[in-house]
Amino acid sequence: VDAERAVALLAGSLSDEGAVIMAAVESLAAIGGESAARVCVPLLGGPDPELVLAALDCIGKHGDADAVNGMLPLVSHPHWSVRAESIAMLSERGVLKAVPAILRRLETEQDDFVRDAILRALKRLEG
Repeated sequence: VDAERAVALLAGSLSDEGAVIMAAVESLAAIGGESAARVCVPLLGGPDPELVLAALDCIGKHGDADAVNGMLPLVSHPHWSVRAESIAMLSERGVLKAVPAILRRLETEQDDFVRDAILRALKRLEG
């Protein structure tokens, strides 16, 4: 099965239950490529932080600029681990337009781990 066909088959599993979705996203990340990342973008708006983190990983590694820009709203996600990971991914990918959102988050962030992630990201993006 070629990569595009595998991505299409796995994309069909993304509306299943949590464990199936997680396995599909992990498989998509292993396959790689922009199409694998693209099918994960809708998961960024999901309620399960673990699934959002898995989607972030796939998109961060394989996504094109549009897919990566889909991470911007996650800077203010309710779950601390999603905030920290999205901020780290945005800085690793060099998304300069994330700086204003990250700076705004710094003003209100209460979690020390996320604050550290913000400061590291800003240093990378502004340095």
